[in-house]
Amino acid sequence: KVGIVMPDSPGNARRVQHIQNRFAAEGIFTSYDWTRHGQVFTPEDLARYGELEEKGVIDCDLFFMIHPAMNGAHAELGMARVLGKHIVILEEVEVPEQKTFYYRPPGHPRPIHKFKHEDEAIAFSLELLRGKL
Repeated sequence: KVGIVMPDSPGNARRVQHIQNRFAAEGIFTSYDWTRHGQVFTPEDLARYGELEEKGVIDCDLFFMIHPAMNGAHAELGMARVLGKHIVILEEVEVPEQKTFYYRPPGHPRPIHKFKHEDEAIAFSLELLRGKL
């Protein structure tokens, strides 16, 4: 089983679902889908869904992030980095290089891959997940 996790902001749920559906059509499941419950507010829900989000990152093969995203997405990105996950960032909004919030040193076995276009990011991700890269 090959899985992805896609953090983002509640206002972008439809976009996330659209991309998840594109992966699902290729046989790639989502290890944690926050769009099913939306934003949470109570301490109990935050604790419960926080654990599920962490498990989603642990269980994923690829961390796919649409940037900009909410703060929680950045925490999950940090987890994905520490766990050595493949990371793809769809960054359609220009971010000056000196303000980039993510970095892996040259020669790192799992670099962070950044794309400006959805189709390119998904095509690359599928190749990566299928072991062709």
